[in-house]
Amino acid sequence: MKLEELKQVYLFEYADLNIAKNLVANCSCRQTSSGNIDFRSIKGGCGTCPICKMIKNGSYPNMIAISSEKAIGIDEVRSIKEFIALKPCYDKRTYIIIDCKSGITLYAQNALLKQLEEPPDRSHFFIIGTRKSYLLPTVLSRLIVINEHFTDKLNSDEQLKNYILKKDYNGLIGYTDKWKRNKLGDELLIIAKEVSFTNSDKLIDAVIKIVSGNSNVKLTIFNLLRTVT
Repeated sequence: MKLEELKQVYLFEYADLNIAKNLVANCSCRQTSSGNIDFRSIKGGCGTCPICKMIKNGSYPNMIAISSEKAIGIDEVRSIKEFIALKPCYDKRTYIIIDCKSGITLYAQNALLKQLEEPPDRSHFFIIGTRKSYLLPTVLSRLIVINEHFTDKLNSDEQLKNYILKKDYNGLIGYTDKWKRNKLGDELLIIAKEVSFTNSDKLIDAVIKIVSGNSNVKLTIFNLLRTVT
């Protein structure tokens, strides 16, 4: 898909914040951008130019990433409205990432609807961290749903190791759809908080077994609690 064909409102059901930022870099990096977007393989930009560095650390003026430890509310939607009123700096396009990993209130969804219905020219909304079943039908009707399993493209060992060593519990739980909004995700969160990260290799091995489907989930969790101290 050509960059010019990129639509304005998307829901990426299986993407996390890193994937969304990579997509912005894919669109914005002047070193590697070919003008093509492939949702099946979002690799990001060069990673070293000023734009890529700003995107990575969240300081790129043409991008806002909304995330919260609790459900996104009216205040966060107001900040989006203020952002899209600004004139873009480096490029003509602006990007709004809305990370709903902790949920988004009904009030916020209704407030967001107006912006999704009439997005400014060359602004792109990327909603992540949630499934379409958790969104209001009126909001969902405005979105293009992308359900690529982006995590399949990543190196599982390294990705898991990064999540664990950085104590990124949300990243760990959101690693695969199996961990999203279900009992397994809750149990893994408890485990991640209780285990010692000096023995993270055991946790990595157990998690990989769960992800690949090569292990009974309950048995793996039971053994994990027994062996990881």
